[in-house]
Parts: sequence; structure tokens; C-alpha cells
Amino acid sequence: MGEGLPAMLARCDQVFADEARERLTRTVSGTITDQVWATTSGFFSLPPLAALLMTFGADRVLFSRWTTRSAPTGQGPTSFARCRSQR
Repeated sequence: MGEGLPAMLARCDQVFADEARERLTRTVSGTITDQVWATTSGFFSLPPLAALLMTFGADRVLFSRWTTRSAPTGQGPTSFARCRSQR
């Protein structure tokens, strides 16, 4: 979800810190979160979604549809929505 960016942004800031200071007006993670929209890629599980939302914010997440071919029984978007509404 989010192509792994939520997990890698802090590392990008560390690895590219010197280059970013010399050439950018903000951090690498700041640039990415301001200019990139992430997709759920059809993965509807709470921990990755929470990380994606906390990293990018809800206004930067594109929710994609999980087709019946790729969704295990009972784990598509409707079951995810049901799970969230029961909390």
C-alpha cells in the first residue's frame, strides 16, 4: 500500500540528508508527501492503511477497487467497510 513509501520515507531523509540540504528547500519526505498521491492498490487491511493515512493524510490517498478475481472471499472493500463501521 503506497508502494512501501510510508515505511521508507524516514530512511530516505537519512540517506539523502546531505544532498537534500544542498539542493532542496525541504526534506525528501516533505517533497514526496506534498507531491505524491498514494493508492491502496486494492489491499484492504488496517495496519498498512493506518500507516498510509498517517504518512500522507486522507486527502492524498486514492482508494482503488479490489476485483472479485483478486479478492479472497470476505476480504474485499465491502467487508473492510463493514469491519470499520462495526467499531
